[in-house]
Amino acid sequence: MTGSDLDAGWTGNVQNVAVVPNSTLTGCLTTCDANGSQPCDIAAPTGQGSINGTTFGPPLPVVLAGYPVCVVNRWNADPSGSVDPLTGDMALQVNLASQVYLTSASQVCPRCTSSQCDSGANQGGSCTVESTITVAGASGNNVYNLSSECPPTASQGNVGRVVEK
Repeated sequence: MTGSDLDAGWTGNVQNVAVVPNSTLTGCLTTCDANGSQPCDIAAPTGQGSINGTTFGPPLPVVLAGYPVCVVNRWNADPSGSVDPLTGDMALQVNLASQVYLTSASQVCPRCTSSQCDSGANQGGSCTVESTITVAGASGNNVYNLSSECPPTASQGNVGRVVEK
């Protein structure tokens, strides 16, 4: 997903927001025939207990127009698509619902520190670092070790929901 971004709308502060590095989507090819003469469908289940979980990567800390926000990208539906085994061409539809939390510049999103969430809904709970990013515009320590196991809390101010397709 290197170089991928999220776009909500056509212009404004939520255009070209980077995807958290190392965010992954895992799927299997189905309906393929033995000689590769037909396109294969992609099955990529999401949700609690699935290989892709409930979110697309960990929360994304970002400062937009001076406002620190923590963005959680939840699957809005299972991704779907197809791959042509003869050409390698792929079409993929990914549906996300992004929850936006207004936070503080010193703690834009919860961090995974020493294998524990330092704040958020799972504060003190165990976590594994999935990605490390530097957040421009954050105050204090602007390096974030991120984990999907460290979501923000509802009390951190869920200020919006953007549905992306």
